Amino acid sequence: MKPQALNVFAVILMPPLLMSCCDETTYFLSITDLESRVLVSEGSTTIEYDGQNTIDKEDFIIEVDVISIENIALNEENNIQNDRPEFIYAAVVPCEDQILINTNKIETIKVELIDVDNNNERLDVTSQMQIVGAQQPISEFISETNGNIGGFQIEFSDTTGIPNTIDYEIEATLDDGSTINTRGGVVRFN
Repeated sequence: MKPQALNVFAVILMPPLLMSCCDETTYFLSITDLESRVLVSEGSTTIEYDGQNTIDKEDFIIEVDVISIENIALNEENNIQNDRPEFIYAAVVPCEDQILINTNKIETIKVELIDVDNNNERLDVTSQMQIVGAQQPISEFISETNGNIGGFQIEFSDTTGIPNTIDYEIEATLDDGSTINTRGGVVRFN
């Protein structure tokens, strides 16, 4: 082909190709659940608690993951874009970030210990927990993140009154009034 024909060919095909690569997509994120596991601090690293050995209360960490479902927002603009010609290959071009909209947020988090050796008595220890590394209360962390939390790790800021054999439950209240929770297994402290 002649160079002029290649230029005409490129001018005709490039705009639709570039437009098809950078569709702006909006996603709705809905918090649906919590998952957790116990970690043991070993200096600058952590390992997962095996459930067999006793650990120091100062080394006890709970890692919490906030589980969200992602849904694509359908709107007229997306339907119009479906009428564009489709291409098998996409060009390498920088596209704008996707738009993420949170449909719900965490308003409060409550941490309870269950005293296994004392008729499963429940103790609210939320005020005795802090974010690992930041040494800030959970309520302050929620406020700073505006309730948009993907996950976090918590540890004791004060071990006064903590039983030696515990289970734990973490409950998050969302801004729509619903609650989600996670519960761990038995942990034995020294």
